[in-house]
Amino acid sequence: MARSVSEINSYIVDNLVAQFASIGITIDPTTWSKRNLLRAICYTVAIAQALEEQLQDAFMSDVEDAVAVASAASFAWIQAKMFEFQYSATDPQFVTLVNLVPVYPVVDPTLRIITACSVTSDISQSVTIKLAKGNPFQALSSLELSSAQGYIDEIGDAGIDYECVSLNPDQLYVDADVYYQGQYASVIQSTVIQAITDWLASLAVTKFDGKIKVSDLEDEIRNIPGVNDVVLNNVRARPDSVLFAAGIDLVLGTQVLQRQYSTEAGYIVPETTSGKTLADSLNFIID
Repeated sequence: MARSVSEINSYIVDNLVAQFASIGITIDPTTWSKRNLLRAICYTVAIAQALEEQLQDAFMSDVEDAVAVASAASFAWIQAKMFEFQYSATDPQFVTLVNLVPVYPVVDPTLRIITACSVTSDISQSVTIKLAKGNPFQALSSLELSSAQGYIDEIGDAGIDYECVSLNPDQLYVDADVYYQGQYASVIQSTVIQAITDWLASLAVTKFDGKIKVSDLEDEIRNIPGVNDVVLNNVRARPDSVLFAAGIDLVLGTQVLQRQYSTEAGYIVPETTSGKTLADSLNFIID
């Protein structure tokens, strides 16, 4: 941070006094007149030094501003930029380079459609970017996804293979015996179904592209008001593109086969296959 002229002048005078004192010459700056040559020299140098420090501050500020928004090989930067992606079906959005920084000529937050994003990579310099839009989350349309792909290809690092992916949500089948208090009989089914649905939706927000843990599912159901206990008989997860029968069994016959599941789409909803929904698969027993 640039010093004031008076701060620099005091520093110069103090050092001048000390240097002369070291060779036996005493200088008392408090007795200098306004026309004293040493006083004029010290003050002139102080003005020049203050200007130099101000210019350095301005330069460093410009550099830091550029670095703050410049392309970098970090997941956080890519994620932040994808949230800034703009899309319009009637007014195509194009980024331009300003001092080598990619920006939209007109920033319009209402055109930012991406609400969920995760970034992963492998050793082959391939970066996978999972995306979703809306609330609750849903897959981008083919045109939206193509536009997002073109956007990251334009602003991303050279030599890196970026792949944007946006899929319909994975699905989770839960076959369980739910033991509940009798006074909740009229509402227990709807309460449990809504609680599981809300829990999966909240995970999508807080842990997009995270893992679903069997133990967390069990705890979530057990903590629902009116529920005394739960036994998970069968739990199966699957990408939306996979048939129910080809899903991955996490729990089979009350035995845990796989304690957690990584979503393909980045988020997951209750199973929608006819006869396999939560309304079909949850068995409620008065305890």
